[in-house]
Amino acid sequence: MNIPSLFFALYFISIFLVSCQFIPTPRYLQTSVLVNNSKWYIFGGDFGNSIYTNEILYLDLSNSFDVNSPPWHKDQIGSSFKYSFSTSCVSVDNSSIFIIGGNMYDLDQRQEDPNYYSIIYEYSLNYSIWTTPNITGIDNFKECGGLKSIIDNTGRIFLYGGVRNISGEISNKMSIFYTSNMSWLSINLTTSRTGYTATLLKGGNITYIGGRSVATYNDSSYVNMNEILIFDTNSLSWYNVTAITAIGDYIEGRAGHSAVLARDSKILIYGGAKTPKARAVKPDLAMLDLNVYPFKWTILNNSLTLLTSHSAILYDDFMIIVGDDAEIG
Repeated sequence: MNIPSLFFALYFISIFLVSCQFIPTPRYLQTSVLVNNSKWYIFGGDFGNSIYTNEILYLDLSNSFDVNSPPWHKDQIGSSFKYSFSTSCVSVDNSSIFIIGGNMYDLDQRQEDPNYYSIIYEYSLNYSIWTTPNITGIDNFKECGGLKSIIDNTGRIFLYGGVRNISGEISNKMSIFYTSNMSWLSINLTTSRTGYTATLLKGGNITYIGGRSVATYNDSSYVNMNEILIFDTNSLSWYNVTAITAIGDYIEGRAGHSAVLARDSKILIYGGAKTPKARAVKPDLAMLDLNVYPFKWTILNNSLTLLTSHSAILYDDFMIIVGDDAEIG
């Protein structure tokens, strides 16, 4: 890739200007996964004013291209429903992608359609078809968006929190979905969150950062960024780590941000906002150092436009971002 930065690369769907090339419609609240460390898939999203899409886009990162005109491809199949605010993860063998939760509508978008509220859909990468897995156990995430999914190398998908689409209730459920036998294990917590980031560390811990903890919208609704929630996937236990401002920088609470894990065990977060009216937060780019205890925040310099409700991945040494909520101000 011809990337004009040593560590940060942005793809804005809204500025693709090359003729005779597929130009995706700007969107936000989409979900994305990186498959085989080469193809970046984008599923669904909101075009704005609650106009949802069933599109599947992908970008081949293994081939060089100009970042000002990346060669996006559109899967002509799409899904039989439109959706946004969902989460996704790729199977261990890279043969399929699981789409979980979110807002789901019929293709005519006449109404939010309960017929499409399966907890999980599976998309086959080999055959470009959708299936609804037959799952046993407790359904904690039907009609629930704003959560993140993490899959480990054994095929367990970890799901936490999220917000109910109708009631606005923020969930305190933690569920583990076993893709090997299509079953659930549910864990109740005392902490509720939505709009957070979830990052799987090398040792098997999941690090949860930020988000909103209550249904109301004010500054006190947002989780203190120094309160880092850790889930140990080996012992299935929780604990908290506090990043101390006295030895690090102050990071304002937020939701709708993104996070990636760099090779040196440091988490980079970007963007996010506070609602209503998606108020911008500061700083927009920061790094959490997990190599020191307690953890330490450091503000990183950035002159890019602040984004929220976007997607981000780490590819080689680059944090790549696509899509945003145009209402941020």
